[in-house]
Amino acid sequence: MKDMSQTRQIRLADQELSSFQMPYSNLLQVQSGRIWLTVEGDAQDYWLGAGEQMQLPRGRKVVIEAAKGAARLVLTPLNSHFAQALPSPVAGFLKAAA
Repeated sequence: MKDMSQTRQIRLADQELSSFQMPYSNLLQVQSGRIWLTVEGDAQDYWLGAGEQMQLPRGRKVVIEAAKGAARLVLTPLNSHFAQALPSPVAGFLKAAA
């Protein structure tokens, strides 16, 4: 299993998939490219582009795919104080996932 307790950079080639379990809440930031993202237990899928970010809830499996070219992402573990300070809709997503 990948260590998710430290900030990680992820590079995905076009249409490459990555999946992992989230032992900690993480902030996903898309630095370049476009991704498709699905979170276990969430009926909605998400499309994020460069400059966009999303809170990923702990305890859930996450699947990410680079779409229409390569993508570069940063995953940053969050402590509960920082996560509570995030603005909506990220904060709303956090509450729904708790």
